[in-house]
Amino acid sequence: IEAVTGVQTCALPISSANRPSLFTSPNALAKLQWARLKCKASDLLVMTLYRLTNRKHGLKIHFRKTAPTAVALHQQMYTAFAAGNIELLKKITCEGLYDSFASRIHTRPRGERWKWEVIKYTSRPRVMSNRAATLPFEDAGVRQAVVRICSRQRLSRYKADGSLVAGTGEERDVMEYVVIQRMLWEGKENDWMVWGTTEETTLEAIEEAKRKALE
Repeated sequence: IEAVTGVQTCALPISSANRPSLFTSPNALAKLQWARLKCKASDLLVMTLYRLTNRKHGLKIHFRKTAPTAVALHQQMYTAFAAGNIELLKKITCEGLYDSFASRIHTRPRGERWKWEVIKYTSRPRVMSNRAATLPFEDAGVRQAVVRICSRQRLSRYKADGSLVAGTGEERDVMEYVVIQRMLWEGKENDWMVWGTTEETTLEAIEEAKRKALE
């Protein structure tokens, strides 16, 4: 299923795909590794401060549950989208993503049935970023995590007569950066929801951001 991106996320994974070579581009590789290290350190600091700030509420981060939670929501989201289950999508996806899914469901050909399946996960899910921010309200905040999920998927579309729509039903390998989010309100955390998907930040994007900051 085509990935959908919601609003601007608070943290993006830094690309290790197309990693510069140590032999041909040592400086570029060093810059990328330094950027990754700074990102990880920043995430750790932010999460530590967030946890300490909300310690009075008994807030627990549960880092080890982040990736399994993202995988479970990933399955529920795409299964619900394929089945046209708008009510479930409303419960597990954030507003912008929900609106996109609902619009696409309503514009499907009449009588057409969809089925989404994950054949297998081709690698272990990995948390790429874990951040939080305090909102300008008492006892309120937001957490976002970016989890890389690599899977082999199949989306099948069936016409009203039961025949398979041409070009569907084929397996394909997909790598997604799924962003999940949970809100803290009045000292209590809501359930995790899917915010959307995002893309890796490249070394070129990092350099461009630096140039703009100096302007």
